[in-house]
Amino acid sequence: MHKYGNVFSGAQFLLGPDRSNLLTEEILFGRWALVFVAGTLTVSLGMRAMSAFFLTTENSDVSNLGSQSSLTIDVPINDRTRSLLRAMSEVDGRDFPSLIENIVSVQLESHDNDILVRHATTHSAGESTKPEEQMQIGVKLYQMERIVLLAERTNVSRQRFLGAVVSDFFAQLSTTDRNPPPLAQ
Repeated sequence: MHKYGNVFSGAQFLLGPDRSNLLTEEILFGRWALVFVAGTLTVSLGMRAMSAFFLTTENSDVSNLGSQSSLTIDVPINDRTRSLLRAMSEVDGRDFPSLIENIVSVQLESHDNDILVRHATTHSAGESTKPEEQMQIGVKLYQMERIVLLAERTNVSRQRFLGAVVSDFFAQLSTTDRNPPPLAQ
């Protein structure tokens, strides 16, 4: 950009303190990083506000859960899932409930509603009649709202829906050559 007898890059022109001095690359990079982080935070806050707006329910019993930030729910665990969790636990060092909480979070965050419903429906159709162990895990309120909505869409219980989410995680690992999704520490 030509201005005041000097040549500025667009970033120098927008982020510089005045039009007579050029910024060093380090200062320009720092200012650009701040602008980028501020923009990213603004967009993510807007997305979070909109997702809360679209995930509200009128006739669901989630509305009377109050302001709890964390809730507990039982997840059915079959023998195959238990053995896979045992292997992950040996590598990761965490207990089963912590691993399942992370798996549920990863699955809910990385898949849209239609994919989760399709996988839960497929899993529910292939359920065995063998009794499964129930494991209690903690979920966030916003996750529970989504679990309730999606369980209603699939016509299964919340517990069965979560069992399908966990089973789908392990099915993805066994059918792909890619690395597993990262689990938070």
